[in-house]
Amino acid sequence: MRLATDPHLDAMTRSWVFDALRDLTGQALPDDPDQWRAWYKRTSGHSAPPASGDFMRFLAWLEN
Repeated sequence: MRLATDPHLDAMTRSWVFDALRDLTGQALPDDPDQWRAWYKRTSGHSAPPASGDFMRFLAWLEN
């Protein structure tokens, strides 16, 4: 989430960050870092099927 909140990031790139989040997670959340953090907090720790290495790295990135 650090990338999504980087003040030096232009609007188009920020939009791509959220597009990638939606593609990776299947969630239809808006371009709002707080909502993505809340989603992650709600869903982390729940039982889920094993995730791929790429997805696990993505989840670790979300925690930042």
